Amino acid sequence: MQTLATAEQRAAAHQLLELIGGSWATHAIGVAARLGLADHVASGVTQVVNLAQVCDCDADALHRLLRGLAALGVLGLDGHGQCRLTTTGDLLRRDAALGLSSHAQWWSQQAWGVWSDLMGSVRTATDFHSLLLAAGFSVRHVLLAGARFQ
Repeated sequence: MQTLATAEQRAAAHQLLELIGGSWATHAIGVAARLGLADHVASGVTQVVNLAQVCDCDADALHRLLRGLAALGVLGLDGHGQCRLTTTGDLLRRDAALGLSSHAQWWSQQAWGVWSDLMGSVRTATDFHSLLLAAGFSVRHVLLAGARFQ
């Protein structure tokens, strides 16, 4: 019986733990989009305390969210509470050419619930599109989801 994990096993375990806990990233990005953080930072509001004021948030809680977003590469955050957008974070601006703010908001709030019954879908062969329609999504959202998951 092997008692010590190999480097390859430890790397695989790290990767799997990242995947298991990955839902926080979806929600953090969705909250950032709903708060309009990218728009505020792009307009020059870059200090955590000022962002908290314009977003009507608690500064400490917002700082924790910003640290998470920085870990994801959505923005940069220095030790003085100054934020800057990354190329990835810039896509959350509402006026970005390839803006994904609306998609981040939709996915983190609405579509996320559809995945909560994946076990039932796998057991009963209920397809993803039917779940979206049953959850009240528009045909447009179903078609967009279909293009993405087929």
